[in-house]
Amino acid sequence: MKTVRFLIITVLLVCVVSTSYSQFADYKPLRSTGAVPEDFLPDKAQYTGLTDEVKSKKDKKLFDQYAQSNEYAIANQLNGGYVLYGTEVNKYINAVADKLLESNPVLRAKLRFYVVQHSLVNAYTYGNGAIMVNTGLIAHLKNEAQLAFILSHEIAHYLKEHSFDRYTLTRKIDKKSRENRDYWEDEGLLAYTSYSKEKETEADLEGFKLYYQSQYALNEAQGVFDMLSYGKHPFDSLPVKKQFFEGAYLKIPAKYFSNEIFKEIDVSSDENENDTFDTHPALYKRKQLIGEEVSLVSKQPDRKVFLVSESEFNKIRDICRFELSRLFLIENSYINSIYNTYLLLSKYPDNQYLYSCLIKSIYFLQLYTNNTHKLSVVKNAKKIEGEIAKIHFLFKNFNKEELNTWSLRMAWDIHSKYRENDEIWLFTQQITKEFQKTVSKKTTFFAPLNEYNDSLISSFYVVTEKDVISDQQKKNRGKKISKLKFTSKGNFCKYAMPDYLNNDEFTTSFKQLAASIPDDTEEDETEEKETKKERKKRKKKAYGNSDAEEPINRVLLVDLVNIKVDNRKEVSEQYKAMKASNNQLAEHVKKCAELNGITVETLLPFNISSNDTSLMPDRGLLRMFLNERLQHNSDGEYYSSDYKTLQEISKKYNTEYIAFMYNVAIIEKKNVGEALVFLLITAAYFPPSIFASIYNLFEPEKSSHLGLVVYNLKSGKLHFTSSRYYKMHLKRDFAKSEFYNLFYRLKKKQSNSNSTYLTL
Repeated sequence: MKTVRFLIITVLLVCVVSTSYSQFADYKPLRSTGAVPEDFLPDKAQYTGLTDEVKSKKDKKLFDQYAQSNEYAIANQLNGGYVLYGTEVNKYINAVADKLLESNPVLRAKLRFYVVQHSLVNAYTYGNGAIMVNTGLIAHLKNEAQLAFILSHEIAHYLKEHSFDRYTLTRKIDKKSRENRDYWEDEGLLAYTSYSKEKETEADLEGFKLYYQSQYALNEAQGVFDMLSYGKHPFDSLPVKKQFFEGAYLKIPAKYFSNEIFKEIDVSSDENENDTFDTHPALYKRKQLIGEEVSLVSKQPDRKVFLVSESEFNKIRDICRFELSRLFLIENSYINSIYNTYLLLSKYPDNQYLYSCLIKSIYFLQLYTNNTHKLSVVKNAKKIEGEIAKIHFLFKNFNKEELNTWSLRMAWDIHSKYRENDEIWLFTQQITKEFQKTVSKKTTFFAPLNEYNDSLISSFYVVTEKDVISDQQKKNRGKKISKLKFTSKGNFCKYAMPDYLNNDEFTTSFKQLAASIPDDTEEDETEEKETKKERKKRKKKAYGNSDAEEPINRVLLVDLVNIKVDNRKEVSEQYKAMKASNNQLAEHVKKCAELNGITVETLLPFNISSNDTSLMPDRGLLRMFLNERLQHNSDGEYYSSDYKTLQEISKKYNTEYIAFMYNVAIIEKKNVGEALVFLLITAAYFPPSIFASIYNLFEPEKSSHLGLVVYNLKSGKLHFTSSRYYKMHLKRDFAKSEFYNLFYRLKKKQSNSNSTYLTL
């Protein structure tokens, strides 16, 4: 009987594992689906959840300012490309909310839950009842009950109107800061953080009351704070094995994987945390407070950790963990992406999506290294806790030649596993080209297979007597630890690819890619023979026809920022969207582009409807591309981490080019001191103009900024940028002519930045 039972359990476990594995075998990133929620629609969205009764008790002017500020903030958030609706994760969160508020259907009807594609462990609430939950938070959860308590905490913020209260306090602090510039740094900051901690404590207590009304296990409310204490670390802490970063013939020196400098993750020090200037109370205080609440109530035996589904929770959590590998790429956290992928591969070996994320991380690390920006994405391992420090240590110690060689080997090994994967092949080619630009364009750089042997490679990194002495010193406590010194008699780079030298695909591709790279020596010799004027003329001509690109005939406009910034007002209310003219402006833009032979298709948030089921998901991906691309801080070629999906969008809209435009009107306070001096001089030397000068004294400074930026979706290159500045607010006809000029320069591909027009 025991044997039969064991076999049944084994079969069931195998079935569960197989089902789980198959669900992610062909994983695709999350995308919004279905009808667009009303929160996203400009004409139907409501930006405050306060009741009419509550509104009547508030100062009407203050409330209107709050509503305007809320409107701008929420619209920016919802249309920023990172908020998801209609996904499996959204449905699961809503199912948990249903269980949590089963006894309070009226409150449940007022709330909407959205998923935000961000790695940060966080959730937050807007005054209109929209609650945002980051994928990073879900990826770190231990169970469903923890999610339920986090939702109850956010719902408490909504019920207690903390958004409006925080806005009111910020206004008061801003007002005092205008009178005393140092106020925010001292008393203002202390007042804000003290108030914020008070509201967070209130949300914990009120949230626990909501949580208690459900059937979720009470002790898991405390467990949330244990989970949050590890929130800044990866979701797991599996040991990093050196073999993962090696190939069949590529052997990394042991010195690059020293275990001595790494620290275990330690959250016990949080109990000594000084939270004076934090917006939230220290986690140990919050955990203690909820523990006291749990001890005061009667514990019901039928409370559960999972009310919706344990298997569904595990699936949703793994989806969010898969998303992290991609999100870290978009956020330029390439080491985090590598370790996150490493953790997932332990559960989902040979997963194509994960290897696709891995090769992209390698590509970006290689680019940043070759462009001398490595230290912006690789950190000092001694300052990092946990196993991930080993990966930082590895890349910190790789020199440029070693990193390029390692990247080449890893890329071709991944490609060899998935030859049919076009995206992996594309990044393999790009990594190969970067190697050729930086290290060598000839395969003779590598030693052939007949020269390779394990003893030769081992001899490169011989442990010397000095190392033994150093190792002994480390074992003696209280004495200074000296760094390990390895004697190197060779370099692993030369012997990294011997097997591929007999691979026809590798040798042919290597030769073809090398031929496509310009010879820097020949270019230098050409420039030496040219005069300065001729060289300038040649480069200008080359810019106008970069990479032999055909003239642009079609552009996809993803953003048209049309706002007025009034710096005379408080920070919280200085932005005002010029909504009334948005659609009209979009039509002007289209017309001006058409006059230049360019068709503009728009994916703008202010003209969508609930039936535009593909517009918002497409726009979200394009906005994420723009955000990722801007972080690279380079005009050169950077392939996107969402390359494959972006090519599908490019094909769908029949263009490789996406653009965003801005029309920003700014009003600033006049410098009264300077204006008064000018008035006195005018009165003394030219009395007739005194009245105009008096008017000028009180008239605020006005300016406008107009710009167009265009990127190529295929190459990731900045194709065109033009920015114009005017010391006036643009009249409609003049603005039309300037829009026309922008597209004229785009057609001719002439960049013209920082042009200034003065008011006459």
